Amino acid sequence: MDDLEEQCEDALFQVCDARERYPMLCAEELEKCIKLTNEIHTIKVVSKTKEFKDLPPLNEEQSIILNNASKKQNVSYEHQDMQLKKMLDKINNLNMIIEQIEKEKFCEINKLFHT
Repeated sequence: MDDLEEQCEDALFQVCDARERYPMLCAEELEKCIKLTNEIHTIKVVSKTKEFKDLPPLNEEQSIILNNASKKQNVSYEHQDMQLKKMLDKINNLNMIIEQIEKEKFCEINKLFHT
């Protein structure tokens, strides 16, 4: 534990020392970092959805093949239901993340960089 604390103190000293020796360079690099972070947060998130056109109904042969294949798989519907619920939860979480990113575009700190 003492070794880790020592390493942290050494790293902090090096950062402070560099900041004192090269204040302009540190300020420029910090500005670049903030601008890049801001750009990442303000990039428009594009959600691509695949649209399915009206598909023709299955013919008799295709229907038989599909039925045979599903019988061979022997997958329980309960398991599929759980998988579907998990997928829906993940989709909802991703939608919340997109909303959060959109809101962060207009937070106060981002407005300061654009003025």
